[in-house]
Amino acid sequence: MDQGQIVVSRSPEGDGRVRTGALLGRSGLVMTVRWDDDGREEDVRITVDTTFVVPGTLRHEAFVDLAGLTARLESDPVAVFTQLLREHPGYLTATQIKQKLADLRLDQAVLNMAWKKAQAKLKEHHRVKVDGKRYKWCAILPEDTETPAEAQAEPTRSQEQERHGAPATDEAPSTPVTQEVPAAPAPVSDEPEQDVVLMETTADDEEPVPWLQAVAAALRDGAAPDASAYTRRPLATAVRLGRLDDVAIQRLVESVQDDDQTTALALLAALPRGAEPVDERLADIDPAALEAVLVAGAEELRERQPPDRALSAAALRLLRRAAEKPAPFQTAPALIRLAAAVAVDPGKDALAVLDRVVKVVGEHLASVSTKERDAVALDLDTVARLAAVLPFTRHGGRAVLVAAVARAWPERVTEEIWWEGATATALAEAAAGTLSRVTARPDVAERILAPLLARELPNVTSRVRLARLMGMPTEFVQQVPPAAVTNAFRRVAASDPAVEDWLRLLAQDDRMSRLEEELERARTDARLAAERAEQAEARNRDLLGQLERLEARLRETHRQSVSMRAAQERQVKIDAVRSLADLAAEVEELAAGKADPDVVMERVRALASDQELEPIGDVGVETTFDRETHEPLVGAPQDGQTVTVLRPGYRWRSDDENLVLFRALVSVPET
Repeated sequence: MDQGQIVVSRSPEGDGRVRTGALLGRSGLVMTVRWDDDGREEDVRITVDTTFVVPGTLRHEAFVDLAGLTARLESDPVAVFTQLLREHPGYLTATQIKQKLADLRLDQAVLNMAWKKAQAKLKEHHRVKVDGKRYKWCAILPEDTETPAEAQAEPTRSQEQERHGAPATDEAPSTPVTQEVPAAPAPVSDEPEQDVVLMETTADDEEPVPWLQAVAAALRDGAAPDASAYTRRPLATAVRLGRLDDVAIQRLVESVQDDDQTTALALLAALPRGAEPVDERLADIDPAALEAVLVAGAEELRERQPPDRALSAAALRLLRRAAEKPAPFQTAPALIRLAAAVAVDPGKDALAVLDRVVKVVGEHLASVSTKERDAVALDLDTVARLAAVLPFTRHGGRAVLVAAVARAWPERVTEEIWWEGATATALAEAAAGTLSRVTARPDVAERILAPLLARELPNVTSRVRLARLMGMPTEFVQQVPPAAVTNAFRRVAASDPAVEDWLRLLAQDDRMSRLEEELERARTDARLAAERAEQAEARNRDLLGQLERLEARLRETHRQSVSMRAAQERQVKIDAVRSLADLAAEVEELAAGKADPDVVMERVRALASDQELEPIGDVGVETTFDRETHEPLVGAPQDGQTVTVLRPGYRWRSDDENLVLFRALVSVPET
């Protein structure tokens, strides 16, 4: 663990209180701290309000007293800018200087005004070396430099420095603010340490050589080894190359033959420090060569767990440069592979670089076509686990990535892995920016926001947290049950008199509102009941009218039916009487004419046949007894027994009916 680092924690209540403690250890995003105020030791997570810093640095001052640092920047900008240069060895451009201060949450307008006031004095400062538009702090003056009289006096510490324990010396802090490798890092190779010096050959007519020979010469490795000695361990190689100064790096690049330039630059991309000969030529690095270095670097980190600071710094620089370089989407898997290896135990600076990497991947996903995206074997689970170490911020990498995933794979964005470790407050901030369309989706609100708010609502125990809850976007608040909000108010009211008064007034208003609502409901119910009664009465009238009409129709139908039946019966009687009269007239006519009985019988049967009457048997004829058509005069003959017809019977045949009108009278012959 770096010496001299402390843990600082701002109060989440926003009241300006800051706790400090000794940093005892760190594993990933979890720090072990011994607090100064009560001596208690505990594990805390690195968050936006809790982190570790070097005492007396600008970062420390910005964290505990941003207003004081802003005031110091406005009153003495030169002192602030020179302190920044002391804390960041190497050349910085004006843009980089202002960006580093802006990262400390200083207002950009204040920064621009302060730079205008200080720029001329900064260029004339006896310990600031100016190279074009770049500035560098010189801890030791050259022998031929005359120290100005005003600079020989002991610098006066400002009130802000006194308050936060800032060092009064012009020397750089003993512990770097960032986690980048120092100018002379510890050796990372297994071989004995070699003294690395500047390349001495400067002849303009020197012939370009292959990259392997040039790197071996720069590192004083004698005869060029096998290329894999450098390419399989690109981070260790870059750490060794990092001990060369920029002039030597420039000579190395210039000594490599043209067709090997991309390989050399890809190796130098892992240089664990800023180097102008490399940083200015990022666009010249071949994507395929850079991809190979990224993949090899990831394997190297996995083999050397836990990696030393020098290797970690090289990996971070490689990731940073790869993220800054305009590269095709095809390099994304390699970039993620190395980033995942770095994310095993990330520090503060690593989180910033990982955020940039994740943001680049998200921007790629949002810009490429479906065909291009499908052609790249991107492991989404690895990407999600990598993003899980980052917080959600308004325009941060994790928010950009999740928004891109929601567009490319909308069905996957509701998986828990994309939201792991997220807090409602952080998501609410992200929802005000890049993530707004994602959190507005009903499925995300139901599956992600609702469970998250349900878990965090019991922690709302202060007025500040209550205000944060009420200030969340609409899609968040809609997922909070009213009863849960009421309970949150009651918890806060138990220790906050102001909220207790609010709750009492709200309860009174609530009772009045409920009474008014009940009265309005009663009025509405009465109005609806009257409308339903009126509708029922109208319906009853309609039914009575229909009933009367049906009864009248039924009476008329019955009357017509009775009349028709009487007419039909009369017609039947007339037809029967007419047939009988016709028969009587015929018989009487035959009798008057003294007709033969056979003739009379034949005529009668002809008239009967006209009426579809069929005789059953002939008088005097013997037949077999059939109880259906025969009636015995005496006795009870059996079916099939021979009988004699005494009088014929008749049956009436119609289309679908065969009716025996009367049976034939028969007798059993005497034996």
